[in-house]
Amino acid sequence: AASAFEVKKVVVAGATGQTGRRVLEKLASQPGLAVIGGVRNIEKATKSLS
Repeated sequence: AASAFEVKKVVVAGATGQTGRRVLEKLASQPGLAVIGGVRNIEKATKSLS
């Protein structure tokens, strides 16, 4: 049976860039969303998104 509250997954490409970071932050503040940041450079992502 499906639950009344289902978490939706959203992937943001370019999450370490200027626009991607803003979109990621905005979506992360929304209830019911699991936000995944797509990045090319893990080290940059670790520093800038922590």
